[in-house]
Amino acid sequence: MPARDVIAEAIRALRGRPLGALLATGAVALGVAGIVGTVMVSAGVSRAVTAEFDALNSTLVTMIPATSGAPSDVDADTASTHISALNGVEHAGAWGRLTTDQIPITRLAADSERPVYAHTFAAGPAAIDAYQLEIVSGRHYDDGHQDAGSPVAVVHSRLAADLGITEFTDPMIFVDEVPVTVIGTFVSPSDRPETIGAVIIPPSTASALFDVEDRHPLSIVVRTQAGAAASVVNEAPVAANPVNPDQYAAVVSAAPRQLRGQIEANMRGLLLGIGAVAVAVGTFGIGISMTLNTTQRMPEIGVRRATGATRSAIAGQFLVESAVLGLIGGLVGAWVAVVGATVTQLALGWTPVAEPLALLMAPLLGIASGVLAGLIPARRASRMNPADVLRM
Repeated sequence: MPARDVIAEAIRALRGRPLGALLATGAVALGVAGIVGTVMVSAGVSRAVTAEFDALNSTLVTMIPATSGAPSDVDADTASTHISALNGVEHAGAWGRLTTDQIPITRLAADSERPVYAHTFAAGPAAIDAYQLEIVSGRHYDDGHQDAGSPVAVVHSRLAADLGITEFTDPMIFVDEVPVTVIGTFVSPSDRPETIGAVIIPPSTASALFDVEDRHPLSIVVRTQAGAAASVVNEAPVAANPVNPDQYAAVVSAAPRQLRGQIEANMRGLLLGIGAVAVAVGTFGIGISMTLNTTQRMPEIGVRRATGATRSAIAGQFLVESAVLGLIGGLVGAWVAVVGATVTQLALGWTPVAEPLALLMAPLLGIASGVLAGLIPARRASRMNPADVLRM
């Protein structure tokens, strides 16, 4: 039988059972809409996550000191003052760990109480603002404390709780046996996990009270206005040291970008997995519909076989029927996905994102789903013995 006749026969058969065709098409449409909508929402999620991380990366610059001839704390503090004068810079301050290891912290004399160990940072007042550490009680130290080398500190709220600081009345703590007055507590933003449970003191206090011979040189953290990071990266090393611009290297932290990529990959994989399950459900729905259709149409199949229809013609007709159902389901599913994903993204305040490739693939996905679902019913219909069918 010519292919044109097979297709025409398949179309007539579908028109003869509109309810069954509608149910099968709906199953495919649901599956295709699930995966196309998932891809579109995933793209919206990816763009939203990217925008958040890009906003962070585009406004935070880190000045890393050279490995040789590293600047002193005073140099870092002075350099941050020069960088603060650049256009587009909001905050710039010296920042660094006192030591790699954690330092014992106590409320009383170090030999009379079991210490709590914590990381201790030296940070200029502007560095606290650049890193957006939120002061939740008291206040953070200012330029006056830095200039005077005052023995003051701000501590993370968790460390304050571990030390039993419940009422804020400028309590004294001992940082590696050195008395320091706590004037504020803070909480850390999600991108600064190293500051959780930490103590932060002015760089001048660190120089005056602590052994700094084995200290790492301080970096400089710079918070810029949106869109100004690129120019600051180029200008900041010169502003920090006009005589030796190579003393500092200005970089944008790679960690948020890596985290962004991981989040995007995980979310896309999860959502695509859900979409794949939806397509599998749609394929299963077509398979069930075509199998029931084969049983209901046994007399028709018997008559056609008895009047000369070949097995390949019967199988081809069933495959064409399932492919047409899949095609219609794919087109309907793509339309439903576009509308649903657009409404969802607008409701979440995102810019709607369309995935052209996913939309183009939707009809092909529907056809593939229909053909796959129709393989077993087509094989069953083509193997029916016309004599047995007619006797039934």
